[in-house]
Amino acid sequence: MANEITLYSRVNTDEDTDQVHSMEIGQFPNIDEYLIKLCDADQSIFVSEVLAEIGITEELVEARRNTWLEIESLNTLHWRLQDENVTWYHFGSQSEGTTTFGLDSDVDILIAQNDNRIIRDINEWKQGFDNLLVHKQDHTSPGYCKLLAMDSQEPILMTEVEDDEMYEQGEDGKVYLKCEFLQDHVYANSGEEIHGPAWRRMSTERSIDEDYVNAYYCFHLPKEAMDWIDRTNDKPWPKDDVRKRVIESGCFIVAVGHKQSKDVRIEFRMSTTLGERILMFDMYISQIQCLVLMKILIKTIVNKQYTDAIKSFYCKTALFFVTEQYGKDMFRQDSILECTRKCLEWIYQCLKNGNNPHYMIYSLDMFEGRLDSNLREKVAECLKDIMDNPILAVLKIHFDDYGRKLYNRLRNSVNDISETKKSIRS
Repeated sequence: MANEITLYSRVNTDEDTDQVHSMEIGQFPNIDEYLIKLCDADQSIFVSEVLAEIGITEELVEARRNTWLEIESLNTLHWRLQDENVTWYHFGSQSEGTTTFGLDSDVDILIAQNDNRIIRDINEWKQGFDNLLVHKQDHTSPGYCKLLAMDSQEPILMTEVEDDEMYEQGEDGKVYLKCEFLQDHVYANSGEEIHGPAWRRMSTERSIDEDYVNAYYCFHLPKEAMDWIDRTNDKPWPKDDVRKRVIESGCFIVAVGHKQSKDVRIEFRMSTTLGERILMFDMYISQIQCLVLMKILIKTIVNKQYTDAIKSFYCKTALFFVTEQYGKDMFRQDSILECTRKCLEWIYQCLKNGNNPHYMIYSLDMFEGRLDSNLREKVAECLKDIMDNPILAVLKIHFDDYGRKLYNRLRNSVNDISETKKSIRS
């Protein structure tokens, strides 16, 4: 591009390149000599520039998002022409533009079944739909609910089980929808690999894993998310227009119960993924770079030692909380490392406290049933090592050849840093 800033001051020889390639990632010669000349802001500029080099730019992020939104529309149209009343959604790293080719992230596909109307109050009942009433009991975990079956002719609860494959009568005498009924819509005859409420297959067109989840759509946010509305009312982020769109986005009802629930057969999870996508689409490119950097650091260092201990969703949640606290303007090209450190600090404190709250359903602990105290302590120490010296941790990244690219840029550009920083900031 015409306005691209070239940071290289000399051309690498083949001998230089071979030397770096043959080394273990992160063990680069004379790196202390190069880093000592740079302040944190200078280091962040180089880290940001290399993230742009591997595809985390405004243009490419926007292109990824638009592509997946187009695929959503085309798939929805395709199935509706087949008389399937569904709406397709793509969530996760691919559709948010928060991945790289090296990370090889999978695609999360949610298929909303529109024949069932999910309501929160009996007064919302409509004739011509299979109405299901959201119901919570005292022992129902935060972020989960049950679905009460309603009569198809009048707005009253069903009292007898009409289809035992679809419904089950609870101990309280009420008739509930079974989880497996919604799950069967997805993979009843697929024969694919099943993970909880999802089934996975490899896309022959895109050569990436695709996870499919069936769901119902509810026009309301979960009641537990009302605390989020109050909490963010006077915070720097999100602004009122974004909050309004999130509130209006509702939630999805996914067929999976809480792992420790005694009613797992008739319990459903309430997902705010549509609202979270609205929040992600409101982010600056520096926030996107910060999130991608967290993901590749976690995958390179933490999850390499403790398999799947820290999920990408935890990183996104940390970004939400930090942005809410400090605002978007803190995230700049010359503060990428400091912002990443703050986000990792959030996860670190969650590990220390033994509680990892969901961003929009704060009472939902995402650690529950996953990490014991011993593992949390080990993972926390691993994160602390990264936070103590993030630039050296970043140099260890092998995805997209990131560590080598950053090393070459640090080595070759020290003499030009003042001019480069001035150009970027202007």
